[in-house]
Amino acid sequence: MPNIVVYAADYCPYCHRARVLLDRKGAGYTVLDVNREPRSWDEIARRTGRDTVPQIFIGDRYVGGCDDLYALDRRGDHDQAGAAPGLALPDADEAEHAGHRWFGLAPYLVAGLPLARG
Repeated sequence: MPNIVVYAADYCPYCHRARVLLDRKGAGYTVLDVNREPRSWDEIARRTGRDTVPQIFIGDRYVGGCDDLYALDRRGDHDQAGAAPGLALPDADEAEHAGHRWFGLAPYLVAGLPLARG
């Protein structure tokens, strides 16, 4: 299963919602707290071009924020090559249409997700 990283802040309700979904799905993840590590903001900006949390990565692939994570979960119970059941990543056309940059995640699913905690 790919490593899941969530950039988050304690005060952020969307960060909490994303973690609840990951926990409910039993997915292991790492939380990088931007309050404890202020340099994480620079990393978020460099990796995503955004300045908000949560920002979620599965392996080297950028998922997006909380709403993006829930959208993956709604895609259903799929499973491919040891990836996560329940989080089907969009194909390139869907990603383009949705205005997201999915970095070629189309053939992958996020293992065991609908997601877990950190």
